[in-house]
Amino acid sequence: MHVTDSFLNKGHLECAVLSVIERGSDRDPFKQLALKWILAQNLGETRSGNYRDACMIESMGTGVDNRGERFGYRLIKSVDLAEYPQLTTSNDIIRAKMTMCCIFRQDKNSRTVRVYSKGMLDMGEDGLAILSNNDATFTMMLSIAKATEIAEAKRLTLLALQHAQYACMSQRSEWSHAEDSSRETELTITSPPASAFDPRESLLQQIPSDPCTVCGKKPTISKFVRAYHHTCGVCKKRVCHKCHVKRKLFARSDSVVVACCKICIIASKRLHIDPRDPCPMLSA
Repeated sequence: MHVTDSFLNKGHLECAVLSVIERGSDRDPFKQLALKWILAQNLGETRSGNYRDACMIESMGTGVDNRGERFGYRLIKSVDLAEYPQLTTSNDIIRAKMTMCCIFRQDKNSRTVRVYSKGMLDMGEDGLAILSNNDATFTMMLSIAKATEIAEAKRLTLLALQHAQYACMSQRSEWSHAEDSSRETELTITSPPASAFDPRESLLQQIPSDPCTVCGKKPTISKFVRAYHHTCGVCKKRVCHKCHVKRKLFARSDSVVVACCKICIIASKRLHIDPRDPCPMLSA
């Protein structure tokens, strides 16, 4: 929840899943009924001197309507529970109330998902909040669109972890093969004769000469930074500036922005992810 809420809400400070009442199943892996709490400096784009917290119950999952069409839903409703009262340690924290309903329908033979959203956000009792309720509610509705960014970041992070695991296994295999070969053969290493230092040749050695993994273009020496290839943050291969995009990956400390090649972007869309699995995160 910490990871996803930081995407949806820029003013995110703290959050917690207080209780999971119902979990997903093989029939509906998206199913969840949970009690959650958030603390933010602002909800939506509305900024003020006070902090807002909210205690809410959230229900999500999928269903089938009377016409036999599948849809997804997400329902949020503020609740007042004696076990989780409003924070009274500071006058700067005001309890906000919200109600939201979202229905998701995917068009047939298309990757387009239509979203119907309706809700209300009450920022609190101060005068500024009354004027900001409409703007905050509108921004809260539009934040649903950022769910696609969260889904992409989750898939790219999982793909990066898979590539790292494969690279580690390959390296161990190479070390094992090298140890076996060293027992059978003995190599004599001779140093090449010393030559005059050439700064241009030294610069060429420092610049990786690997071509772009997407288009095959080789890096060139230029005074422009874009002439150098980047390293894809997912597959760790070299990629030119035309064949990569900046994307966020999940990490334990905070989300990180890396260069992603277009091949990894396409490959991540084909990954099968179970929403019940823990959110993948990089170690750093």
